Amino acid sequence: MAGSRRNSGQWIGRANSQTAAEGWAVVELDGIAGGAIGKAYHFPDDPTAPAVFAELAFPDGINGHHVRMQTPLYTFHPMRGEVFSRDRLPEIFPDGWAADTADLDFEFVGDELRFQFKTTQTEGNGRLWRVADEEPATPSDRKMSWQEFVAFASSHNNGNIFRGQSAPHRLRTSFHRSSRKDLVRYRMVDIPEVYRSLACQLQHYFDPNNPDQTGAFYSLIQHHGYPTPLLDWTFSPFVAAFFAFERADPSSPDVRIFAFDRAAWEADLPQIKLVTFTGPHFSMIDVPSIENNRMVPQQATAALTNIDDVEFYIQYHETVLSKKYLHRIDIPATERDVALAQLRLMGITAGSLFPGLDGTCRAMAAKNF
Repeated sequence: MAGSRRNSGQWIGRANSQTAAEGWAVVELDGIAGGAIGKAYHFPDDPTAPAVFAELAFPDGINGHHVRMQTPLYTFHPMRGEVFSRDRLPEIFPDGWAADTADLDFEFVGDELRFQFKTTQTEGNGRLWRVADEEPATPSDRKMSWQEFVAFASSHNNGNIFRGQSAPHRLRTSFHRSSRKDLVRYRMVDIPEVYRSLACQLQHYFDPNNPDQTGAFYSLIQHHGYPTPLLDWTFSPFVAAFFAFERADPSSPDVRIFAFDRAAWEADLPQIKLVTFTGPHFSMIDVPSIENNRMVPQQATAALTNIDDVEFYIQYHETVLSKKYLHRIDIPATERDVALAQLRLMGITAGSLFPGLDGTCRAMAAKNF
């Protein structure tokens, strides 16, 4: 795991240039056999310009300085997630241009990646960062007692969704918390393999070309323990509180509940149902509860994202747009017993949220032990 972490990660930042379209730059690498493979992307801010990516391989690991001359560049449409051949460029981006190759210069220094690029007509540079091993949690916006949270939840849930965590950890999907970062490899290799393994147990055919069906399949496997690029949320602040308190982290003095202004976020930013060959995004999705009997009692919804550090991305847009979308509420973990007792009176237990034997046994264990 340590070797994989050393050579894996998502580095994200801005590409700067006087001659090329500025925009987001992203590098995603998976550590494999002492080295790393993955991709580098450039997503122009100019919607008339195509996005490009390059395949990367570092057989001996990423530390230090690396130069890649005449690296092939591939074009794609970031809003459609479509990779297309060069002969279709005039059709898809009539006013766009993209080089065939680029000279790439990378320098990895800890969690920072400094890069330069040069093509026949353009050049630029930038600095990208990945989430550090011990990235500290963002400070809370409010400290509340349990009763203060009950009052808050009863009056501030219009347009908001909620997520409960057993400690004030940063927002990251289960996929991004792993050492894996290359979502193309995940989408093209992992998901078909998982589906083949589960097909004999499923009553429904999940169409991989349908974004809603793909989201439903992600939700199903995530609820059964497989990492995905989904981040689970709920429309109920009290369901979120249950997830925060039920397995409170004994090493943390507080549990954390996130309140997210979904309505404002959806109004201000495009929502994208793709995770590959598309620009950085954090998008709310409502997927059908196909073969997933936990979604309805949990009042579940989800966000789909290709961002490792979700809070960094949200904070960036909060700064740019001068708005506040995400609120972090910390409640003392010592109030666990009182909170769970009141939630039980509301009918919020493991038995109600996790239909089946597992949920019932968890609910009875919490009550009797």
